Amino acid sequence: MELIKEIIKAFCVIGIILSITEYLLPNNDYKKCVKFIIGLIFIISVVSPFFEDGLSLNLNIVDSPDLSKIESLEQEVTDALVEDYKESLESSITQTLKENGIDVLSVDIKAISDEYNNIEIEKIVVSSDDSEKEIQNVIKDLLETEDIEIEIKKN
Repeated sequence: MELIKEIIKAFCVIGIILSITEYLLPNNDYKKCVKFIIGLIFIISVVSPFFEDGLSLNLNIVDSPDLSKIESLEQEVTDALVEDYKESLESSITQTLKENGIDVLSVDIKAISDEYNNIEIEKIVVSSDDSEKEIQNVIKDLLETEDIEIEIKKN
């Protein structure tokens, strides 16, 4: 019986405090939101004594993710990005070589992705019967680097 009296006193005190808080709010757009929150607080205070350890919410709605699937998906995305980059660069090199009057049969790029997902070009293989030096100069000017190995295959 004493417990019920304490709960009723607590409800009264909480109700009075929430009513005073609501009364002190200015009339603006936030008043509806604050009234809603005050109502939630009051409902939680009414319901919580009926639970042994108070009211606790369990928000474990989603199971923990399978990390192996995430890692394999990450690898697939990285591989797709490398392939897309290679195809785009091969097309760009072929177009630039043709614009410079060089007959190109094919361009093949060997590229890898490092641990930070940066794409590194290891080697560029060009199939053409034109001058090796001219092809190398055009590619180096296009990529603005001297560090990439360029191989020219004659037919």
